[in-house]
Amino acid sequence: GAVRNMGHDFWNLLTGIHYLYENKILHKVNKFLVGPFDHINIGDVFPEISSENIVNFGEPGEIFLYILENNYVAVIATGFFLKEELANKMHSGAIKRCSPDCLQTVEKAKKHFPLLWFEIRSSNARVWVSQVEGIANIIKSLHSDFPNLGVVFAGWHRLAIDYPGAEAVIGREESIRKEILALIPPDIETYSTIGRPIYEAVVWVNAIDIHITPFG
Repeated sequence: GAVRNMGHDFWNLLTGIHYLYENKILHKVNKFLVGPFDHINIGDVFPEISSENIVNFGEPGEIFLYILENNYVAVIATGFFLKEELANKMHSGAIKRCSPDCLQTVEKAKKHFPLLWFEIRSSNARVWVSQVEGIANIIKSLHSDFPNLGVVFAGWHRLAIDYPGAEAVIGREESIRKEILALIPPDIETYSTIGRPIYEAVVWVNAIDIHITPFG
């Protein structure tokens, strides 16, 4: 939770803790020091970790003071491959945080085939210039062959903490989503996780058949 970037938190840090889990040495860790960017709670993902062994901090800098004050030897367990077992544990952990309404909607969406996930980006980096027209064209083309398809729009997801500028990003991505909706047949059923909690996105992504996502 000391790394602001969600991708590296999932890809490198959760995988490191999973390595400890796989090798049955989680119990050898005295304390898990968790910063504010804990994008998905490690206690939910790894119920094997006692809540008494998880220490949460409001600022990353507080972690280092805590280490010094307690004379701890601290390490960062890292990995580089997110295995299916870890993905399943993340999914199980996310379900615990989702409302019954969210879970029912996801189950309802599974009636579609294919269920497509489109990741919308509104920043200047790593963005498909014609994503509005391009995504709409892909949806319309596939709909002609798969009349029962469903579409999930994803983008910025809310976390337990506030990211500076998050609301502005969510607003821009919502506008892009509405532009796409205006270009596709109204009978195509769509769903959106934009601005929803990250836990809901983890549950949704487990239900989709295929995704189109910008690099990064």
